Parts: sequence; C-alpha cells; structure tokens
Amino acid sequence: MISLSINQISLFLSFLEPFNHLSTDQVSTIAECATVVEYSKSATLFLEGEKRDYFLIVYRGAIACKKNNLNGNLYTCSIFGPGEVLGFEFCLDNDGRYCGTAIALVPTVLFKLPYKLIEPYIADNNKFMQGLCSLQTQTIKELRYIKNMGQEPIEFRIVMALQRLYAIFGNTIPLTKKEIGHFACTTTETVSRVISKLQKKGILISNRGNVVLKKIQK
Repeated sequence: MISLSINQISLFLSFLEPFNHLSTDQVSTIAECATVVEYSKSATLFLEGEKRDYFLIVYRGAIACKKNNLNGNLYTCSIFGPGEVLGFEFCLDNDGRYCGTAIALVPTVLFKLPYKLIEPYIADNNKFMQGLCSLQTQTIKELRYIKNMGQEPIEFRIVMALQRLYAIFGNTIPLTKKEIGHFACTTTETVSRVISKLQKKGILISNRGNVVLKKIQK
C-alpha cells in the first residue's frame, strides 16, 4: 500500500491546474484532507448516475471514462493520466451526478478531494475558477475529438489512439488490443490487423497484453 506524506501531496498538487493558483498554505490545507486511494486494474471508481462528491486526481496510472452508446454498450470517451483531474468536468448534469462511468485502465493511485473542501476556492478565487474552466475546455475538446475520430479512417483512428496513450504511458502501453479498440472506437480484430501492419513497418512491437512503440507517427 502506497504511503505519501502531506508534503509530497502538496508538492504534487502545487504544479497542477487549478491548484497552482493557490497559496502554499491553501494547498497544504487541501493536501491534509486528501484521501489516497489505490485501485486495481478494471476497478470501477464511480458509476453513471451516482452522486458527485469528489475531485479525483490521478497520481499514478490511468482512468478511462466511459459512456453508454445508443445500443447500451460502453465506449471510452476520455482517458485521464497522472496529474489530470476528473470528477468536476466529466459530463456532469445539473443534478450533480456523474453522467458516465470511470474505470481504472491499469493499477492506479488517486487523490480524492471532497467537493465541499474546494467550493470556497471556486467562489473566492477567480484564477482558481479560470483554471477549472481551462480544464473543462480541454476535456470538451477531447470529447469532441474522440466523437469525430469515429468518422476517420480506421488506421488513422488507431494511430491517434496510440499517440494519446503514449502521452500517458510512454513507449510501453500496458493495454490489450481490445482495450485499445475501445478507445479507438473499433473492434479487437481491426486493431490486431492494423497493429500487425504497423509492426511490419517497424513502428511498434506487439506483445501479449501490451504494445511497445518504437516510432511515433506525427
């Protein structure tokens, strides 16, 4: 079980939007109230329709946020990696409930911050609020990008998905082809076919349970 001091949590938060707009004492106060939580791979953080209670900040690992499509099947609408904040910006309706489901893509460590702890800063600190709006804008852009990605050619979608995953995990992406397919909005069989093609070009190495990128296509 991971053990982090208040100073370690404070230092981590102090570099993140929107907490970088707070004083050292304010960040320390927030860090003292943070709960460090570990999730195993595929564990569910929250379900669609549950009441929103926390900011969730990824310290280590990655979280996939999923929604149901018209057929009732879950699809990945966003992925959050280390240093990224989810909860407040993730498709929340006016009733303060999650409009999607969050699942750990890999073993993940999070900081949970109660909303009530953050509310005063939202009300009294304009820069903090602007930071939240900036995160909201980034999330909306990613949601639109993933939605539009479904209209792109298959190989392009998979390459773009790999680029996003590279930004989170580095060269070794610890996901199965099925999991990559969920993010690229395509089937496992299609991912296997495209990855095999990319492997022949020397762009990546496909292993059981992971993909190692050798060259990143721009």
